Amino acid sequence: MITFLLTAEPAPRPRPEGPAPGFAAAVQDAVINPFRDFMTRPGWLLILLFIPAYKLGEAMAGAMAKPFYIDLGFTLDEIARMSSLVAFVTTIAGGLIGGAVVARFGMIRALLVCGVAQSLGNLAYIALDAAGHNTAMLAVSAAAEDLTGGMAGTALVAFSSRLARPPYTATQYALLASVMALGRSFFTASGGKLSEMMGWSSFFLLTTIITIPALALLHWIGKRWPTGAGES
Repeated sequence: MITFLLTAEPAPRPRPEGPAPGFAAAVQDAVINPFRDFMTRPGWLLILLFIPAYKLGEAMAGAMAKPFYIDLGFTLDEIARMSSLVAFVTTIAGGLIGGAVVARFGMIRALLVCGVAQSLGNLAYIALDAAGHNTAMLAVSAAAEDLTGGMAGTALVAFSSRLARPPYTATQYALLASVMALGRSFFTASGGKLSEMMGWSSFFLLTTIITIPALALLHWIGKRWPTGAGES
């Protein structure tokens, strides 16, 4: 809140002279035109598929992490001390690293690097499954998942922010953020049944490789991404 209070308001968009637009015109400007603009871009539908698919594996693993820890015999106190505290630090670190990767390598390469790291981070769950009730390995598993998840999340937010362009930034980013949330909620609902059917190690292996289609879509998007600002 202090940050917002100390930040100057952006300059308002100039509006044409005359009476204020009616409700229909406001909806046209705030909803229909932004969607129409987004749908004029090549491959817009594949972009909407890519965004939830990119975080799908990490979201599935994260949704089942706590039941997995409890199944291994960890108490809620152990999970809070070793997982939650570590997650707080490593998620922030992952966000900072993800931002640095975007700045250094450009948007598409950063999405690729962070996406691969995010997938490999899920392998730490398999190592924990083999180790059993081991608090040090619990910390390593939580750190790996949250560090790489923070990296990928930062790269994806940067990508979505770049896709939302003036004067439709608010509506277009809301669309992309909603699609991101769809992957975290709707598509992860099957995690409980899958882990029960497959076993923990096989389930987390699935979450590792399920991001491959998203990375294939990223290759397609990269061919059409505008060059410049250190990107290729």
